[in-house]
Amino acid sequence: MNKAFVQKIHESPIKIVLITAGGGSEAISELLRYGNGSATVLDLRVPYTERAFNQVVKNKPDKHVSAPAAKNIAVAAYEHACSLADTTENIWGIGCTSALVKDDERPYPDGSLRKHRIYIAAHSENRTFCSRVDLRNGQSREEEERINAGFILWTIAVAAVMDPKSKLEKDVEFKNAPVPREQLTHSWIEDNSFYDFETELATAPDPVMKLCNKFPKPKFGLGPEAVRVKDGNLEGCELMRPSREDSIIFSGSFNPRHSGHIQMARAASDFKKRKVEYEISLTNVDKPCIDYISLAVRCNQFKEDENIWLTQASTFVEKSRLFPGRQFLVGLDTFVRIGNREYYKNPRRANQAFLELEGKGTTFLVAHRKCNKCAIGPSFPERLLNLAEFLPKDCYDDPDDESSTKTRKNNSLETF
Repeated sequence: MNKAFVQKIHESPIKIVLITAGGGSEAISELLRYGNGSATVLDLRVPYTERAFNQVVKNKPDKHVSAPAAKNIAVAAYEHACSLADTTENIWGIGCTSALVKDDERPYPDGSLRKHRIYIAAHSENRTFCSRVDLRNGQSREEEERINAGFILWTIAVAAVMDPKSKLEKDVEFKNAPVPREQLTHSWIEDNSFYDFETELATAPDPVMKLCNKFPKPKFGLGPEAVRVKDGNLEGCELMRPSREDSIIFSGSFNPRHSGHIQMARAASDFKKRKVEYEISLTNVDKPCIDYISLAVRCNQFKEDENIWLTQASTFVEKSRLFPGRQFLVGLDTFVRIGNREYYKNPRRANQAFLELEGKGTTFLVAHRKCNKCAIGPSFPERLLNLAEFLPKDCYDDPDDESSTKTRKNNSLETF
């Protein structure tokens, strides 16, 4: 590959954690081959098995080789990098997941060939950048590995170019916009080795960046503030302490927002004669944190006169601290999980959580769900049940088998 190019990366001020799965491991050796690797590299990881991959991203993605998976890996790499560097400045997480040629690869029964594809993402305190590379069939594993490694190094260079002190402008003319195909002119990325290449970039507004990077625990610290987004547009959002209003709070990931969400919110508003506001936690107990590209897409689903609160409150106890005295709209399945003592690891922590919810004046407006597992059993905590009000079934007809997971499989929010 290009020694001078790698050396310029090391001369830039960025620090990275690189996590690559499925291919591109040559990028690791290239970063270390010419010396001075410690100027750039904080850690390098190759989670090659499915179990190792799932541990990195905290849960199993819908598809292991996809843009969401690459962005999840990049966010995980960024969080790990911040914990090693004790800062967020010039810190990047690089994530890659690939489907490259196999030794025993054969055409599918219909004669079509398996797609060879690379997804690479980079995440920092204020930007997320993601690329998809579709490779031409007929290349060897060695050739595809070399191409994969080249694109990983190019992505790191793109991250470095975003820093004003970078010396890479002449090599990678990024200039804060996705890079056109014609600019990929390095000798180790030949134009005829791939047939399609797409990029996307999102820059976090200053309030979102501040919320996401509370230091010394980036993403980790919980404060009394949240970001209010109006009309689904992140531009013009504000970092503030939520006021004590009487609106209902509807919390969720909204990945994506489906008809069940819309109908539930409308039914709750009509039943209580109060406005419904939405809350998206940037952190989640069971899922990876949200990257900036995905966050912008999720916010854009909301319409005029709809308010969204972005928070760091991953549990309802934390939400109650941000929104004391509020009523939360939840599905019965979510309410059952809130009351599951096993979720809190020990009974004492569960009881403390229920007591705090009660003390904060928190109540729940619960909508029924058409699923066999959504039932309140005899052991359900009475203290929590006393905080619940149930939405009448004649006000809300739960759509059959409607879920974000199913909707993602049928109509993904991702642009590529």
